[in-house]
Amino acid sequence: MTNPLAQLNDIEEIQQVAWWPLGWGWWLLLALVIIIVVSIALYAARRRRDRRVLHTCIQQVRDQAQHMRDISTALKIAALHYLPSQTPSGATYAAISGLELLTLLNTQLPENKQFSASQLNAIASAQYSPSAQEQFNSFREFALRWLTHACPRRPEHV
Repeated sequence: MTNPLAQLNDIEEIQQVAWWPLGWGWWLLLALVIIIVVSIALYAARRRRDRRVLHTCIQQVRDQAQHMRDISTALKIAALHYLPSQTPSGATYAAISGLELLTLLNTQLPENKQFSASQLNAIASAQYSPSAQEQFNSFREFALRWLTHACPRRPEHV
């Protein structure tokens, strides 16, 4: 008589399940994570690029402006970068200056932040006078107010 146990094979240990290649679900999750990370990086880079001009103009007006033309230049750079290429009247921001530019920018400020017409007239008339420190400070305040409260945070012409 034969022993029935002799017919049995040796017990083989189970090998661990390999983690590679990944299943389809893991590939989809990995692709989703990559898409999210790339989207966040592109959004952050675009936002930083869009705000760079605004921060440069604010810094120039606040710290580096020596003359009224420096402030006017910073305002025009911001307007050309962030606003549509044409004003509501059809002119370009590059073509207007003086009281017309100040009035247009003033209308974009919130009601409680706007300058009066007499203040704008004083600033516009003092832009070409050699010594107008009071109007210079007023113009600087107007420019900072417009840059911080009315300037769009993203370019509208893009």
